[in-house]
Amino acid sequence: MAGDVSLMLTRARRDAELTVRNPCVGLDASETDRLFERFYRPDPSRERGTGGYGIGLSIARSATERRGGKIRAKKVGDDLEIVVTLPLAR
Repeated sequence: MAGDVSLMLTRARRDAELTVRNPCVGLDASETDRLFERFYRPDPSRERGTGGYGIGLSIARSATERRGGKIRAKKVGDDLEIVVTLPLAR
């Protein structure tokens, strides 16, 4: 799917917060937690033409948690927003 992707990096107290937002029509809001499961792909994206194996967000979660951070996803209208929060070095 074509569309604009936005990135925003902010500081929230002692954390850095990276927000990535991109179009994601067809994903139900109830599926956002499952996006971090290895090999999970929502039904509309199972078509061969969309590519991907369903492991990218699982890897992102693992890398984020190993560094003491958190990652979450939420639907915002027709967009999917992924927020990564990582502690800043002291």
